Amino acid sequence: MFLTSPPTDLTGITAGVPWNTFSAEPTSPIMVSFESVIETLRRAGAKVVDSTDFPEADGSKKLNHQVRGIVRSSEFKRDTIRYLRALDTNPNNIQSAEDIIEFTKTSPADKYRDRDIGKFLWTQAEDVDVDSDKYRDMVKQEQL
Repeated sequence: MFLTSPPTDLTGITAGVPWNTFSAEPTSPIMVSFESVIETLRRAGAKVVDSTDFPEADGSKKLNHQVRGIVRSSEFKRDTIRYLRALDTNPNNIQSAEDIIEFTKTSPADKYRDRDIGKFLWTQAEDVDVDSDKYRDMVKQEQL
């Protein structure tokens, strides 16, 4: 049956909020909106339980952040190579993130000190190939 308007009586419904799984600032737009939804649920009669934190959430968030960083770094490195290979012209024969770092550091015209090469240095430091077992394992972890 299709409802034209949502029911407003949520009496008997219980919703748990695991606050320790959220990483956004309390005053961020997403959290302000979420708090508004929680208040709407309460006004509609739902019981909202605030103390449903997950004991392992902090460790999981830390792991997920590390895993995401390595996965993104690996993909950034791969995609940089794809981009460079697809160029119609490449007068300096730059083929990798490492080449970009070296060129940026050694080319006077590139004004190295004024350039942010942090992403490239980060990619170089992680050094996880997208064809490796480590990368595949991290992608699986990221999906959990």
